[in-house]
Amino acid sequence: MLLVTFVVFKGLKQPEIFSGIEYKPVKQKYAKTALPKEKMDTYLKKLIHLMEKDKPYMDRSLNINSLAEMLSIPSHYVSQILNCCLDQNFYQFINSYRIYESKKALADKFNNNKTILDVLYESGFNSKASFNRIFKQYTGMTLSEFIKTQKEKYSFFLIDGYSFFCVRWMGAPPYGWDIYAFHI
Repeated sequence: MLLVTFVVFKGLKQPEIFSGIEYKPVKQKYAKTALPKEKMDTYLKKLIHLMEKDKPYMDRSLNINSLAEMLSIPSHYVSQILNCCLDQNFYQFINSYRIYESKKALADKFNNNKTILDVLYESGFNSKASFNRIFKQYTGMTLSEFIKTQKEKYSFFLIDGYSFFCVRWMGAPPYGWDIYAFHI
């Protein structure tokens, strides 16, 4: 404590001691290329609209440059929008859409003729290993755990030419089943 007091005192009495030290303010990440807030909001809306309407994330070769080209804006602006507005990088953003799409396909019992490989390739993933890793990262469960939860929600059976589709609802108690019948 005495040493700190001595250094501060000497610094005040002889400021030339510290004259060689330059203060450099911390640079913002996008100081040179910062987009105005209004422009950023416009580009973000355009990006979300493109993702929901055209689903470019289903293209396995999608990269930030091709996405920027679809939006007609520079790729560094796409990166800035994702980082500043959504606190995500490009791959996190794209994978969130891909996982959503794959969960939807896996949960759809009317798509039960598709294999897991079909689903992951159609969702835009390149390999089963990356799909499994990212699926667990985003959902908190393995693919087999997810499929098991989906099987518990639905049931099909056939009686005298009628198909029955049962949906288990897990809301507030009492838990139960909704049964839908249709003729084949």
